[in-house]
Amino acid sequence: FESFQCIGTVKPEIAKALGIGENVKVAAGAGDNAAAAVGTGVVGEGGCNISLGTSGTVFISSEKFGVDKNHVAAIGFSAGGHLVASLATMWDEELCAGFNAKVSSVILGYPVITAGEYAHRGSLENISRSGYPAEFWSLENRVKPSTVPCFIFHSADDPTVPLDNALLYMSALRKNGVFFESHIYPTGGHGFSTATREVGSDFPHDRDWVEMSLEFIEGITGWRE
Repeated sequence: FESFQCIGTVKPEIAKALGIGENVKVAAGAGDNAAAAVGTGVVGEGGCNISLGTSGTVFISSEKFGVDKNHVAAIGFSAGGHLVASLATMWDEELCAGFNAKVSSVILGYPVITAGEYAHRGSLENISRSGYPAEFWSLENRVKPSTVPCFIFHSADDPTVPLDNALLYMSALRKNGVFFESHIYPTGGHGFSTATREVGSDFPHDRDWVEMSLEFIEGITGWRE
């Protein structure tokens, strides 16, 4: 069965236990947010379901693909920042041949960048399993004029991914004339995310990166328009 296919209806004993009708249909399977969108009736043109919790999702039903491929930004934190920075630096290389991997801009939060002295060895060991040596993934050496514009932030007291990762990348961006904006916070440690109590990282001074990054993207893509 495909995830959108109905495989039957709820068993009578289940319907009784849950207090629902026996005619409730059962789908073969789906992601929780996608299933919730179908459950709330977002199956026709223009329907919208917004789910806000640990993650936030917005589902809009449309017959046409509604993403402007010229106005796409990517964001990554820590090891995920390395993934996004790889996209930013190597979108036009053989590694990405066969598909359009270019984005308009990237946001990097306390990213893993280097395979050198300040490397986060665990991340580089995992990445090296791709078949390429760790040095291949030392991204400060892969920056070039075609590298995607970047908003980057880090904390000076990061005990896990040293600030030097961001500094090396910023230096390479500057030398290659790549547009970027950077913010270094004195405190925050590693993984402060949105720096709010809800994410277990209450650093009020660090929270402004969210709005500033949106302004950065807006300046490049005009996406809020």
